[in-house]
Amino acid sequence: VTADSAPDLDLPDRISVVLLCGVLGHLDAEGRARLWRRLTRRLAPDGLVIVELMQFARPLVLPETRLATARAGRHRYEWSFGGAPDGTQDAVM
Repeated sequence: VTADSAPDLDLPDRISVVLLCGVLGHLDAEGRARLWRRLTRRLAPDGLVIVELMQFARPLVLPETRLATARAGRHRYEWSFGGAPDGTQDAVM
């Protein structure tokens, strides 16, 4: 977990597996191209890239839903998901 944007992440020299979950749809074309270039240069010859795509036919409002909760020491981590198209009353960004 990091606060950095995906195209600018500090990556190791060699990567065996890449999991992109909820990432690509939030990047513009330039950000996606930059991320793919950086991953391609580092991906091992037999490496694997797994991409999660949400195949919605049209923009829609998805109410925030908690997907997972985990504890690590004194910290509690929650993973939630939600979204709305720009310009709707529920839009956050």
